Amino acid sequence: MKRLLTVITAAILLAGCEYINQVIPLKPEETPEAAEPAKEEIQTVGEYTIHNISGSPVTALYLYPTGSSDKGKNYAESVLAEDNRIVLKYDAGEKAKEAELTLEFTTESGYTAAFTSLHIETASISLLAEDALTGPTPIAFQH
Repeated sequence: MKRLLTVITAAILLAGCEYINQVIPLKPEETPEAAEPAKEEIQTVGEYTIHNISGSPVTALYLYPTGSSDKGKNYAESVLAEDNRIVLKYDAGEKAKEAELTLEFTTESGYTAAFTSLHIETASISLLAEDALTGPTPIAFQH
């Protein structure tokens, strides 16, 4: 009796395995090739919150395409005081994916610094004092 039960159980399991291994064809609309690949959304407008912690008022502040001779508007025309913030926006449009920007500033004490590889993004950035630098970068990204 035990053998008969064992044989029947094995037959049921094998029959189930055969069913599981059957290939069920998909309809054309269900195949992975039929689905359109998801497009990567690219941010076209950069928004940068600039915080002056340089130890001196900022008299010149520019955000412009890296390599451009035209710096555009001076965002600190009325002076960005120590510990104040300003929000800058840059619309790169269709060139957003390859856009690279320069953030340049000059303090009242004459210190000038630039960060030349800013991308289109939303970021909080602190302008650092010359004596506060721990490397070649004159800014710090805040989280």
